[in-house]
Amino acid sequence: MSKLKTTYVILISVIITTLFCALLYFFLDNPKTTTEEKSYRSTPIRYSFLSTQVDSSQENLVNFVGLRQDLNDYFKSENIDGSLYFEYLPTGSSIRINSNEDIEITDLLKVPIAMELYKSAELGLVSLNRPIDIKPSQLSGSGETWESYSSQGIIRITLELAAQRMLQDNDESAKNIIVDSIANLLNPEDSVFNDIDATYSGDEGKAQFMNSKSYSSILKCLYYSCSLSPENSNKILSLLVEAPEAGGLKQSLEGESIMVATKANSLLDGVQSDCGIFYLENRDYLLCIFLRKPTVEEGVAQDDRTNYFRNISKQVFEFVNNSRR
Repeated sequence: MSKLKTTYVILISVIITTLFCALLYFFLDNPKTTTEEKSYRSTPIRYSFLSTQVDSSQENLVNFVGLRQDLNDYFKSENIDGSLYFEYLPTGSSIRINSNEDIEITDLLKVPIAMELYKSAELGLVSLNRPIDIKPSQLSGSGETWESYSSQGIIRITLELAAQRMLQDNDESAKNIIVDSIANLLNPEDSVFNDIDATYSGDEGKAQFMNSKSYSSILKCLYYSCSLSPENSNKILSLLVEAPEAGGLKQSLEGESIMVATKANSLLDGVQSDCGIFYLENRDYLLCIFLRKPTVEEGVAQDDRTNYFRNISKQVFEFVNNSRR
């Protein structure tokens, strides 16, 4: 055999061997998929038709049957007049107790008001950092808490500061300033309420009503950044995390390794409510509780309602923190 033929034979053998190895590697490393496993995604994943947030190890799955029963029993045993909505954010598992019952919310509306402010800023309709003059009619009460921002008798602040005071100090003057500043700026289709599964009732300037499930949608919209930019959604939630305790959900968790973005509403002669997102490592959850004022015959004091918030919050935290499927 000539040297040329020998070279051709060797070359052909190398090519055939290479192709065989490549095909063998392909079939061994990529088992044939079933029809159910075929991916519709541009980047194939193991479970093509599941949420990309699903953890294949399932280590964060929790069975909430026990907690659901315990919370229902607690509401019945204490004769609690109100509603509760809980959602485990990694999977969407939820617990509802009278969650579709509308209750007066008032202060809780400060969160969507802040969202509307930041939406207006994102669209270039207002500036968060440009100082504006405050009208005396916008100040609730004596206005003494705003004197430090006064110069030559004129109070001048930024809308960003107003948002901070509205969310963290529950300041009514700050709310008035923001509401007046963004009035009629947003087109109806740009309202944040178009991006959330929430409805409320009531006339403008009067009592507003919403149920605990609907209000939870507002917090979830921030959590998933469904309406605002991630930066602004995170900003509002950080203000809520840093806010002083007001409603009771945080009080029972002092000393625990958990942060809570919460907004409370307290009416001494009406409804007491507290809703928040609880940031537990890989197991964030949402809890929203609305409680009506008990009747005189029931003999429950205002402080007892605060205890309900503490007890329920502690019960939920311990269940989520300690449970595994």
